Order: sequence, then C-alpha cells, then structure tokens
Amino acid sequence: MLHAYVQQCDFLAVFDADFQPEPDFLMRTIPYLARNPQIALVQARWEFVNPNECLMTRIQKMTLDYHFKVEQEAGSSTFAFFGFNGITASFPSMNSTL
Repeated sequence: MLHAYVQQCDFLAVFDADFQPEPDFLMRTIPYLARNPQIALVQARWEFVNPNECLMTRIQKMTLDYHFKVEQEAGSSTFAFFGFNGITASFPSMNSTL
C-alpha cells in the first residue's frame, strides 16, 4: 500500500500469483461490499485450470470441490468460522468511505 494511487481507491483486490480471475470477477464481488458496509471482505472460489491433465490434478480438483461444496457450505449455513483457503479477495481499502 505504499503507492500513491492506492490512496485513491475505494476497494482493493488481492490475488495469489497463480490465480486467473474471470474477466467479470470484480463486477461480481464488489457489489457485496458496496451494498453492505458490515462486510469486510469477499473471498471467492477458485478452480484448477488443468483438472483433466493427469490423475493428480483430477484428485486435487475433487478435494477442492469437497472443500468448497461441503465443508464451507456446511460451515457457512451454521454461521461457523471456516479456515482460510488462499488469497482471492476483494475488500474496502483503508481510506474507503463505505
């Protein structure tokens, strides 16, 4: 956050170096923040880009699917805290007026 242009931003998106966001990622995540000032961040699901390349990537995709579809949905539906699963997030910047 040392760059001056960050001070002019209302939102900040942070991605893992290997994350490939969909072109509409910000259009789909920022509205959650803009509509509800009580939300501090939006964390999004990510997928493997090569799940059918080999057995290892297919197995990794299956475990990731289980994590998102079962563990996180069950925890979320009971308002339980769930573990962090990487950096793919959008959140208001420090100088946001939201």
